[in-house]
Amino acid sequence: MANINRRNALKWFATTAGVLAFTGKAMAKECSSCQGSGTGPFVCSFCQGSGKKDGQKCFFCNGKGFQKCGTCNGKGQV
Repeated sequence: MANINRRNALKWFATTAGVLAFTGKAMAKECSSCQGSGTGPFVCSFCQGSGKKDGQKCFFCNGKGFQKCGTCNGKGQV
């Protein structure tokens, strides 16, 4: 009986660990510098904070209007 419970527990742990590693939920933490927004405190110098350049989404700030966070590289998670 103990072997069955141990085996089931190991299967569950392996499955859960695999799902968490695949989705990145277990290891990713919110960036403390930008509070998860992915942007820094300064306006994008390329589009002047509008998020658009020549009628298209700004490629430098990805349309956010602010520069990328230097700590998390714009991802919002570390």
